Amino acid sequence: MESFPDEHMLPSSITSLTISDLPNLKFLDNKAFQHFTSLCELIIYSCPKLQSMPEKSLLTSLSYLSISNCPLLRKRCKKKKGKEWPKVSHIPCSRIPLGFAILMKLKLGQ
Repeated sequence: MESFPDEHMLPSSITSLTISDLPNLKFLDNKAFQHFTSLCELIIYSCPKLQSMPEKSLLTSLSYLSISNCPLLRKRCKKKKGKEWPKVSHIPCSRIPLGFAILMKLKLGQ
């Protein structure tokens, strides 16, 4: 799998998403992320080929981002220097240190 997720694979009410152990994942799909208007937390772990984030305008609801064991993405999200930094610089709490299955918490209720 080079791209994740498919556009209508996950509910639009998702508030937290963990993406992990996808060794061939290269990018996160913009079309799918445009529906995640309630997404507050994004955790990405062990995706060694992942190189890009969705567009900044699709990540405006995020308040927490964690990237671990994703060396290419970590380098590209490096503060003020990485090519992907402008896409994630607005996120209040981000954890991109040096070096699961999909987990989702649905927004329940009205």
